[in-house]
Order: sequence, then structure tokens, then C-alpha cells
Amino acid sequence: MLRPSKTPRNMHVTSLAARFAAAAVIFTGLAQAQDYGTADLPADLAAVGTKILGVMNKTPNASRNLGYSEGPVGDVDGNLYFTEDNSGLGNIWKVSPTGQASNFYNGPGMPNGLEFGTDGKMNSAEKGGIATYDVKVGGSSRAMIKTSGYLLDAGFRINDLTIASNGGMFFTNHGQGNQFFYRDPAGVVTAYGKDLANIGMGEPNGPEYIEERKMLLVNSSAENKVYRFDVSVDGKVSNRSVFTSIPVPDGLTVDEKGNIYIASYGNGSIYVFGPDGAASVDKALGSIKVGTGAAGNASNCAFGGIDGKTLFITGNGGAYKVQMKVKGRTRPGSTSLQRALLLRPAAAPSAREGFALDGRKIAARLPAALLLVSRPR
Repeated sequence: MLRPSKTPRNMHVTSLAARFAAAAVIFTGLAQAQDYGTADLPADLAAVGTKILGVMNKTPNASRNLGYSEGPVGDVDGNLYFTEDNSGLGNIWKVSPTGQASNFYNGPGMPNGLEFGTDGKMNSAEKGGIATYDVKVGGSSRAMIKTSGYLLDAGFRINDLTIASNGGMFFTNHGQGNQFFYRDPAGVVTAYGKDLANIGMGEPNGPEYIEERKMLLVNSSAENKVYRFDVSVDGKVSNRSVFTSIPVPDGLTVDEKGNIYIASYGNGSIYVFGPDGAASVDKALGSIKVGTGAAGNASNCAFGGIDGKTLFITGNGGAYKVQMKVKGRTRPGSTSLQRALLLRPAAAPSAREGFALDGRKIAARLPAALLLVSRPR
């Protein structure tokens, strides 16, 4: 069983040269040199010819290739977390901004979709319900959240989730019951299923609650459609309509401009649509084709990285990334895409560790009076 590697708490980069050297670290599980395709997106979203690169396709000790992977999510320090379904057990992998990988969790539950809550804990859609992890402690902190109202069956394959600023969450039960659910902040669960007029769908998947627009998007993998719902303040959904149609939609994410990135498991692409959707893939703003053959599919996508402009993609064989010009959408109340670090110039006499600059604390010395500072928490 692989164990998470321990990272020193005081791991601040002390010079620009050291920082760039750290960024060049590549372990055996990376596949940076391989070409996984090219992004075909508008110039304001990604530079022309931007390549898709590998992030992790083997275990850290390179003993095996990764299998079907899902649920990418980034934390405040630029780390990537994603899940892998491996022979009935579940893995959650962690990859640092410098490419160092570790096994965050390995065990029962079959983790799939991941999302950070407003409390900073990572929530995981798993078999039988939703688990929560304290990333400061590690995978050993796994605990199932409590629910009431609607009893979740232990056999339910909860596969993805999205969280509101008040702690409420929507999550989907894929392939069993064709249901999706809303859990309110008190833990009371409401089920929405195919027996409810104008609500149900086949194989619900990849929900995304766009709170600022009071809109919920839910993929229907069986129907090749993405549905849009209106959401009231108490989490009730209504007014279903078709947002778009693509082959086997799986997971999705949103950028800071409101564009919607939808993973098509059916043909291995991420399709990008404007905020209001479109009738079909022919009307998409652009797409990202991930690889070819058996490895050529996409299960999910999410923004992350140090500056929030890396689009991470999962599918068969692990995780990939695309450098974007835009950041991911910051959810109301969320810290998942707020950067913990920033670079700021300062006068040379101020370049000493611990010097307070406009309320910010310098975390390390940098040459040429370029200071690495951290925002107060």
C-alpha cells in the first residue's frame, strides 16, 4: 500500500533560481515529454498551439500504469488531487506544483468526484454516500457525512458533487436509480428522480451549481445531454431545459468568464461553451482533444495550479493539463481557487525575511528585490 509522502512544513522557495529548479522536477510517474494533443480554443482562452501535457500516468514507484481516473480538484497551494478506481478499491492521488506525487488515500469507498467545501475540507462522492477528508491530516481522516430525510442506499454509486456557499450540496447517483440529490446545510437530503415530472434523466453525472446565476447544470450520460435547472434559495430545482447536447457528457467546470467546459467521455474531448450553452458540439467555442485510441477519453476537468490557470483533465490512464489564459471560476464562499502566494516587487532595503509590507508578511528572500509574500489568513 502506498503512503502519502510527508512534505516539510517550512517548504518555502528561497530564490527564483531554486523556484525554477523545483518546477523542473519530474518523477517517473510523469509523462511531460509525450504529446497528448493540442487545444483548439479561442485565443482569449488559450494560446494557439497549446499542448496537452501529462501530469501523472503511473504510480509514484512506476510499478503500474494508472487506470480510470476522475474528480480533479486543486487546493490553495496549487496541489492537484484526483481519484482512480483500481480493482474495486479507491485511490486519491496528490500531485504537487513541482510534479511530486503521493497516494493521499487508498481504501474502500471507491472515491470518484472531489470538491472542496467552504470549511477547507475535501468532499468525495463515494459508494454509499459522501465522505470528507481533512487535507492537513491526510487520507486517514476519512469520515462519512451524516444525512437525514432520504436514506441513501449503501449500494448507491454516488459519483459527483457540487457545493454551495452555505454548505449545501448537489450530488448524483450514477447508473442506479437515475437520481440526483440536494443535501441542505442541516444534512436533510431531497431526492430528484425520474419519477418526478420534468426533473429526471438517464445516468445523471457531473453536477455544477453556478450559484451566482442560481443555475444547476447536470449531465445526462445516457441521453447525451446537459440539462439546466433553476435553483431556489432553499435548494429546490425547477424548470428543466437542455443546455447542450454532446456524446456521453461526464464532468464539467466553469471559467472566470462563465464559459462551461464539459468532458465528453464519448469522444475524448473537452467542449467549451459560452455561459448560455448551444444546441450541439458544432456550436461550441472550441475543444480540447485528449490523446487517441484507448487512452483518448476525458472523464472530468477542473481549474487549478499556482495561478488558477491550469485546466486539469482526467480520463483513462491518469491526469493531464492544459495551460490556459483564464482562471477558473471562484465559487461564492470558496477558497479552492484563491492563491496562497503572490509575487510583489519591493525596495531593496525591505528585502529581509519577516518584513511587513502593506500588511503582508514576507515568507522568503528573493534576489533583485522580488519578494515572495503570503496573504494574511
